[in-house]
Amino acid sequence: MKRRLLCAAAILAVFVIAAAANWYIDVTNENTDERVHQHEQAQTVKACDHDDSVFCTHLPLVSIDTEGKNIPIDKEEIFCRIKIYDKEGVNHHLSDKSDIDTKSTINIRGASSRHFDKHSYRMEFRSGRDQQKKRNLKVMGMAADCDWILNGPFLDKSLMRNYMMYNLSGEIMAWAPNVRFCEVFLNGEYQGVYVMTETIKVDQDRVDLHEYDPKEIETSYLIERNRPNTTSDAVMTFGKQAGYTEGELGILYPNRKNITEQTYDWIRDDINEIEKLLYSLDYDEWNYGYYNFIDVDSFVDYVVINEFSNNLDQGSYSTYAYRPLGGKLTMGPVWDFNNSFGLYDKNPMGFFLYGKPWFMMLMKDETFVQDVIDRYRVLRKSYLSEDYLFSYIDSVREYLGPAVDRNFEKWGYSFEKRFFDDPKREIRSYDQAIGQLKSFIHQRIEFMDENIEVLKQYCHESMVKPYN
Repeated sequence: MKRRLLCAAAILAVFVIAAAANWYIDVTNENTDERVHQHEQAQTVKACDHDDSVFCTHLPLVSIDTEGKNIPIDKEEIFCRIKIYDKEGVNHHLSDKSDIDTKSTINIRGASSRHFDKHSYRMEFRSGRDQQKKRNLKVMGMAADCDWILNGPFLDKSLMRNYMMYNLSGEIMAWAPNVRFCEVFLNGEYQGVYVMTETIKVDQDRVDLHEYDPKEIETSYLIERNRPNTTSDAVMTFGKQAGYTEGELGILYPNRKNITEQTYDWIRDDINEIEKLLYSLDYDEWNYGYYNFIDVDSFVDYVVINEFSNNLDQGSYSTYAYRPLGGKLTMGPVWDFNNSFGLYDKNPMGFFLYGKPWFMMLMKDETFVQDVIDRYRVLRKSYLSEDYLFSYIDSVREYLGPAVDRNFEKWGYSFEKRFFDDPKREIRSYDQAIGQLKSFIHQRIEFMDENIEVLKQYCHESMVKPYN
């Protein structure tokens, strides 16, 4: 009898522990994989004893050689040779033996940012005869792949918005692109501080989805919402036809060239069914409402991260979602914080996602809104606390060190240019850039702390009566 009681107690303890673990995951929802924050893990490097005429950096170094060809301003790719110097714990010089030496395609990327003097680039490493074979390489400690982006901060004179927010989002959500600071040369000319960034793609080390099987109709998929006329094969869904959504929705995975018509139709119909439900009178019904078809936690985190950073394009442009095979539609990964924290709109007050596709309906539900409020309050104690963020900014600045001065020796004239209608918004020094970033964060925290409950107005009976 005693043995039976002990056995029963042990089984009960297992259930209690499992329940507690599940509750903890549901409440916190942080990514449990170890995230590398370059500025925190980087080894200290001693100064070299050569004179200042030799370029020397403690950051990883990238050298691009287009062999005399200009990179077109449009999306056209050209071939180039790329050398990367990324050993840990040493300074890097162009005269060193590179750690990576590869052929690659390269093109200028970005919407409005492609017209800045400091370009951002997309690269795809290649090998083999005529360089047609994709080549996966491990870069700066990030998992091996052929697709990479060199993000060149120009309007963001703090140089760190994307670096900081991808890293923090990667701690909060299932996955966000890994990033590393580096310095770049193009055809022997210094280009400044860049952020080497993982692209959003389906891969076991990025968006990890079940591999597409052309013998099966149903599949996992990755989709993107973006600006009109930017998707080669946009999917016409219910939301677009009914006027509820904006922009274009395109299928990124499986690749349109490989996908069967039956699977393409299945993905379109799957999105249609979700949108029909979401924009129906039954959107919040417990038995067959949206909870049954979307990963609610991912949508909640997406709202908190992008509202907090005032990342106004999100929900409309550069907006991603994916559905694992047999799983629910999941929001993310997050993307593009170039204009966040007051660069696009200096006003730290107000909310914006309540008016964006899909979210306009989610925000009508009391349960979803309360989840957003609760999640915000949890994250305010850690990754979204002012002390944590200010310390993060200061430590990144310290890590970049002399690379900041080198960057603005190249691009310092941008401090004198006019980018905004309001002259008071112009950033005239790196100190001002850091000050503006911190000031906006402080004001945004004050606003959201005081007004997060205001989100309930969007699910108040007076607002949702036509839908209930």
